[in-house]
Amino acid sequence: MVFHADAKVVGYLEDELHVMSVTEFANFVASQQPSPRNNGDPIRLDILSIDIAGKTAVAKVRDDYLGMTFLDTLSLLKVDRERTIYNKLFHVECSSH
Repeated sequence: MVFHADAKVVGYLEDELHVMSVTEFANFVASQQPSPRNNGDPIRLDILSIDIAGKTAVAKVRDDYLGMTFLDTLSLLKVDRERTIYNKLFHVECSSH
């Protein structure tokens, strides 16, 4: 599992704050039709930094999705020998919309 069951996905889209559970975020991603992959959109996922402190970690990643470039800050927990995303904060760096 990539996201912890209690994870939140939080950030601003067009100056409106969005706070989503993992299920709400998954439903949003699933509702995008055609999907970016099926649409032939290029895939970018740049890992900018990772800081590990015991069973916790913070990662910054840049990714493109739906014509926007996101800078995501991911808080991770090590649970049962696997790291899971506990929180995802997103910031839109630029948008083609």
